[in-house]
Order: sequence, then structure tokens, then C-alpha cells
Amino acid sequence: MNPVQFIREKREGLKHRREDLKAFLEGYLKEEVADYQVSAWLMAAFLRGLDPEETLWLTETMAYSGRVLDLSHLPHPVDKHSSGGVGDKVSLVVGGQALLAREGIEAQVEEAEVAQSAVYTKDLEAGSYFAE
Repeated sequence: MNPVQFIREKREGLKHRREDLKAFLEGYLKEEVADYQVSAWLMAAFLRGLDPEETLWLTETMAYSGRVLDLSHLPHPVDKHSSGGVGDKVSLVVGGQALLAREGIEAQVEEAEVAQSAVYTKDLEAGSYFAE
């Protein structure tokens, strides 16, 4: 897969093939595609757009690029991913797991280990997340 050709295709408004999109993204994760090339592609994708199929392929490739938790055994699973960033205001809203539990909804909140923020403290016994 040639990253320059891949970027050029999107810049020209062409639709990507599923295997090319997957190869480009996986190449980036393996550090075979440079940051500036991904930046150029993101700009082209923003300006030219991705069709629904390309959006699905992008989402699937990113979702399955790491560990995927199977929550199908839960009666009403809800998932909210947080990178642990300081500006992640949604975690404060979703973090009220006690409120969800009261409604019979189990919530899984998982934060990326490499991007832990000191702003959040886990209180696992209470099942809640709160800002210090």
C-alpha cells in the first residue's frame, strides 16, 4: 500500500477500497505510515468526506485495532470510553454509575492506561467516578 497514492485518491474525491483503508490505518499503528501522512489524509477526508461505507470501514478498523470487551452477557450493557483527558467532560456525566445502576443499567467505563489523568479518581467499591 502506497500512502501517497492513498492520500491522493481521497484528495481527488475518490472512494477508498476497504482493504486500502484498513492497510493505511494498520500501517499507521505499526509506525509504517508517518504522522504527517495521516494528517494529510485526515484533511483530505474532512474536505472531501467519507461515504457511509468508508465511515463504517474506518470505525470497524479503529474499534478492532485494540482490545474489545464482550459485554453481551450483561442485561443492558452501556459502554463509555474515556482516554482520561483533562477535557473529557462526558465522563463526569456518565460517571454517575450509581444512577445508572438504580435504573438497572450496568455501565462499563474504561480508561486508557497510557493516558491516565490525575484529575479522575476511581472509587470502584462505590462504582462511581468523580473529579478531585
